[in-house]
Amino acid sequence: MWITPDFLKWPAELKRSKTHSDKRTVRHPYQIMHYAEQLLEECDTGSADDEIMATLRRVIDNRLRALDEIYAFDALPVQDKPDDPVERLEYVGVIKSFLCRTLIDIRHGVAPPTFAGYETYLEFVWCFIRVTDGLLVKTPTVIGFPRPAGLDVTLVPYEIAVTVDPRDGWSPKIRGLLDSSMISSEPMAHWIKVKQETIEEKDIPKYASTTMEGDTYHSLYFEGIIRGPDVHLRRLLKIYFSLV
Repeated sequence: MWITPDFLKWPAELKRSKTHSDKRTVRHPYQIMHYAEQLLEECDTGSADDEIMATLRRVIDNRLRALDEIYAFDALPVQDKPDDPVERLEYVGVIKSFLCRTLIDIRHGVAPPTFAGYETYLEFVWCFIRVTDGLLVKTPTVIGFPRPAGLDVTLVPYEIAVTVDPRDGWSPKIRGLLDSSMISSEPMAHWIKVKQETIEEKDIPKYASTTMEGDTYHSLYFEGIIRGPDVHLRRLLKIYFSLV
């Protein structure tokens, strides 16, 4: 079964999430950062360069491990995901490209050109753990895509819901109600491929005042699992992480 990707343009809503209560995991990299700050304050020469770099790498790697324990980035349901764990965060929209490149440089031991550059490195690492704190506190599990009002003259309640569990293989389960023209049993170029589990015909009344009484829309309720292509799965992943 194939469905139109147009629903990915509809406003996304976080319908359900899972809360994590291990505050120590969130706080730990800040404690390591405090040591890096002390090194920076106590040294005005390059005598502690290696130790500062090693400490910042510890902060980054600590946060990457904590994120991977929850989100299992190796199992992202796309073929073209990067191998580097930092690049994967940029791939799904968690961090921007410049921050991504800076974190990779730090992990690879690329020292800044001047000692003052270590303070810049420290600020970038602080930004990284700050912007990822929320991902350790709350994990989205159900995303809703209600069709926004005003797309046409009707009030047909078309809506899509996507259920995602990172610890269950990142297999996006999709269900919803769409007009029959938005679903096809034949391959459609640039549409989303869905492994169909359930499909039912629904005749939805037209609510617009300009229609004849008794007119209906031929709609379909369906359930299934999204199978691709990668371009749409990546869009879905970016939406998923933007809701935290």
